[in-house]
Amino acid sequence: EKLMQLLAPDIVWVINEKKGEDRRFQGSLDGALTEIGIPCVFLEMPNYSSIQSEFINRISQGLVNVFNNFNSTITTPVKKISEFSARYLYADMAGLFEPLVVPLQQVNVGDPIGEICTLPQYEKIIVTTTIAGTVVTIKGRSVVRVGSKLASIGVSLV
Repeated sequence: EKLMQLLAPDIVWVINEKKGEDRRFQGSLDGALTEIGIPCVFLEMPNYSSIQSEFINRISQGLVNVFNNFNSTITTPVKKISEFSARYLYADMAGLFEPLVVPLQQVNVGDPIGEICTLPQYEKIIVTTTIAGTVVTIKGRSVVRVGSKLASIGVSLV
């Protein structure tokens, strides 16, 4: 908990390796460490094409906070960090995907999250979410096929 407060992430994605689509993380390093009682966190960044210097500076400052203050006994009021379980959205058609949302954006059921320009017809199809929550990840502009993961939406655990 202290590590999370010092890192000060925007959100915490809580993974349950025994449930739903999170089962794909079974055997991961963080799961193995947690299983033997070693607390750990992993930092995830957005698609490299959307990383901005301000985001890297925030991550760097969080790591500096951890190294400088982890063994400190100083306690300061801290903000509540939202914890989410991720649910996923997949492409129903193939084509060129263009995202219309960004990570940490709030979405409601039926909101547009992107567009797919079908091939070879070049018909623009709006992709809407069937899940309300916080955009955790969104696919960047790219070619997708049927079944490609387009986004993960964080559903609050509180």
